[in-house]
Amino acid sequence: MILRVLVALAALQAPFLATPVLPLARSAAKFQTAPPQWPADTSKEAQDSWTALLAALRPKGSVAAAPIHAFDLSIKSRVLSIENGSRQQHDVMMRFQYLEPRFVRRTFLESHVESMRGPDGDWLWDPAKNDLVQLSGQEFAQDRRELSQTVSIARNYLALAEPERLRIVKLERLRAPPKGLPALDPKDITTPKDSALTLAASLEWISVLSPDFQVVETVKSEQPPVFRAQLGLDPKSHLPKLAMIFQEEAGALVLESGVLVDFTNVAYKNIDEHLVPSFFRVHDPLLPSSPFVFQREARVSVAVLAGSTLRPVLTPDDFKPPKPKR
Repeated sequence: MILRVLVALAALQAPFLATPVLPLARSAAKFQTAPPQWPADTSKEAQDSWTALLAALRPKGSVAAAPIHAFDLSIKSRVLSIENGSRQQHDVMMRFQYLEPRFVRRTFLESHVESMRGPDGDWLWDPAKNDLVQLSGQEFAQDRRELSQTVSIARNYLALAEPERLRIVKLERLRAPPKGLPALDPKDITTPKDSALTLAASLEWISVLSPDFQVVETVKSEQPPVFRAQLGLDPKSHLPKLAMIFQEEAGALVLESGVLVDFTNVAYKNIDEHLVPSFFRVHDPLLPSSPFVFQREARVSVAVLAGSTLRPVLTPDDFKPPKPKR
């Protein structure tokens, strides 16, 4: 199926958010222009770290703007795939559009093939072949999951871009880096020179529990799912350098749900008065592993390119499939 091939190349399906997609209360939340209402047990240290993070993500001199509900990004993605011992890397250029809470559209710039989730469902459109395919039924179950993963990336991207909109259940300052980070030796020639993983021990770590971080597939629960994000902040700039996200169930991390994001030491980019990572890598869990650890090598890297905006004018109609020519 062509969508599977394209998605394998694009790799914008790292384990970020959950499927099925639920309405996201953060989309109606207001910016915290006053001091946040912390959970009662939040330490002064944790409050200070979170306040510094919020300030760091606002460019100097910027004023509070309306919350972000959509984006239109130009990206370059590099994907690592290993099958039957064969190792391959692919680069793909893509336009990635999103509208809260669950509409996405991806345009592969080389082929112009599009996949989308909108008010009329999930679709694949190949303009060169004038071919429109509805991704319904068991035959396309994996294709629909891939679109859910794309929605996941979009929603977590905004959650990290605007953490002031997160609903905080618990916020803690960590005394040491969390367990599970892969050990990378900066002297090893295979270690990316810009990886923040080599700096993990020197970062300022906080842990936030919130229903607004999600993973690819959640464990069934009688209660609405909550997610634990462990963020490693640069001690000087207070910008996130590493993030580990898991579903939490009954006070324990669901390890197989985890994702590790390395925001690297590449500078953040000012897009529409928000500082967002201009480059990041995504690591999957190493399963099985005991003790648990993420894979040393990133499965996908993403670069956000010029021309991207967090303030596009998009409506649900922009996520409907075109009508094939007769």
